[in-house]
Amino acid sequence: MERGQLEDGKMISKKGLEKFFGRKMISVLIPLLDNDELEGILYLYIPLENISELTHDFTILWLLRGVIFITIALMLGYILINRLTRPLDEMKRAAQKVSSGDY
Repeated sequence: MERGQLEDGKMISKKGLEKFFGRKMISVLIPLLDNDELEGILYLYIPLENISELTHDFTILWLLRGVIFITIALMLGYILINRLTRPLDEMKRAAQKVSSGDY
């Protein structure tokens, strides 16, 4: 049946489970004719994947990027806080020396 349609130059589109690939697909078969003779078939297909299959790789990448971002932010925050509080630490040490009698 399909071969007859292809020989007539008609395009065939299907949606459903393809046993060869083992998954649901949308496929289009386009006949390649030469002088009304079927010389070949162009087979185009798009797998119908679950959303979870499509986003799985992106989820891992975003999670990894998030961990890297948080690590860098914490390191920069630690450095910045140390720079801001260093004068206060020096003042505290000086006050402790003065209170112990070291002028």
